[in-house]
Amino acid sequence: MGMQWFRDFGTPEWRRSLVGWLSFSLATHLICSYFSVGYHSIDEQFQILEFLSFKLGRVPTADLSMEFFEQLRSWVQPAFYYGVVRALEWFGVESPFVWSWVFRLFSALVGWMSLVAMGICSFVWFKNSRAQSFCLAAIGLLWFLPALHARPSSEGLGGSFFVIGLCLTYLITLPKGTLPESWSLLRTDAWVSGVAGLLFGLSFECRFQMAVMIFGVLLWVLVFKKARISQLISCAVGFFTIFILGRWADAWGYGVWTFSPWFYFKYNILDGKVAGFGESPWWEIFRISLTESWPPLGLLMLISMLIAWLRHPRHVLTWAQVPFFVVHEWISHKELRFFFPLLSAGPVIVTLCLDSVDRVWLNFLRSTSSRLRWIFYGILGLIAIDYAIVFIVMIFAPATRTVLLFKILYEKRLNHPKMETVFTLDRDPYTVFGTPTYFYKPKDLEIHKISPDALAERIKKK
Repeated sequence: MGMQWFRDFGTPEWRRSLVGWLSFSLATHLICSYFSVGYHSIDEQFQILEFLSFKLGRVPTADLSMEFFEQLRSWVQPAFYYGVVRALEWFGVESPFVWSWVFRLFSALVGWMSLVAMGICSFVWFKNSRAQSFCLAAIGLLWFLPALHARPSSEGLGGSFFVIGLCLTYLITLPKGTLPESWSLLRTDAWVSGVAGLLFGLSFECRFQMAVMIFGVLLWVLVFKKARISQLISCAVGFFTIFILGRWADAWGYGVWTFSPWFYFKYNILDGKVAGFGESPWWEIFRISLTESWPPLGLLMLISMLIAWLRHPRHVLTWAQVPFFVVHEWISHKELRFFFPLLSAGPVIVTLCLDSVDRVWLNFLRSTSSRLRWIFYGILGLIAIDYAIVFIVMIFAPATRTVLLFKILYEKRLNHPKMETVFTLDRDPYTVFGTPTYFYKPKDLEIHKISPDALAERIKKK
């Protein structure tokens, strides 16, 4: 009876495909969580790991980032990781490299759960069996998903929590009779709405900008669905439960009661400080999606989003993602990672874009000359090779190679306790963009810059 809900949903072929692609995706996520050391963005290092290190007593207050003194960031992620570290220390695990791997593993599993949710919803989102199969294949093969989910960043984790909450919200608003009787809990109990609210709250606390996407989902529910008042109240209760816990986490982290969501909005938007990090025109997203992603796949993904939104204006993802995209286009400072939460629903977006397009291309190829067909096949072949390369690279490549050096230094210090000083001919490797980092640095290890002549003299004396 425990799996009756699964056996009652979908077709046997769809269920086999779902299990197969999710199993493959789980394997790639686990592998990527191990190899994807380091950070994709320095915010992940400074505003999560260094905040955590501060509470672990490793970072002097003066060396914390500007966000700490302006009280701009939520402490929910660092507080959770703090509990994880203390638990690992209780078991005798002292290595920050093991700690960070556990963080990545947790983030990867949450991301994979968002794929499970999208996979289940694919059966009701797409009536065409080919579209359903394509969406499930995209869940397993979309090149950026393992690396995006393995990062314990605000963008990745916030997007994963949001997608799970969105899928739950969609399922509980389906007309009666759409789901089998064994799924009756989704229709009769408001607790599911409360869980969705909790997930939306976690998404918001990871990244405050997710409020725009959450608002889009709730607006879609009010416009197109007839959700019960009890469901809306339960969702609100779940969201504000996490919101209140977030303010408690802020008080624990900053040492004073504060309101980081307001300070974040005031600092970046009302005071316009975000422009101080650089201003870009609206079309900058097209450039960075090509040059700062894996060309040309990043640009193709962006174009897929735009086409999906235009083709499906009433879809819940369109209502959630378009306002988020417009807001970030309006903000003058743009970075590719700002748009990462949109990629969390990548498999569905790509399917919405390409659904039924295969027939159009098939008719086009039948009506064109053989030479053009071979050119088209050649282009597809090159893209397929490019795709295979990036898929492997994204799973096995480290996010930051500097961390590999940190690991070497950590192990040498562990094996040689008397090694108290490391000399460098260049800059301090633990200093990133002029700011010291401490999470991976062994305690009491000193870094001294030395000239080549002085180094030669020390070697002579020895």
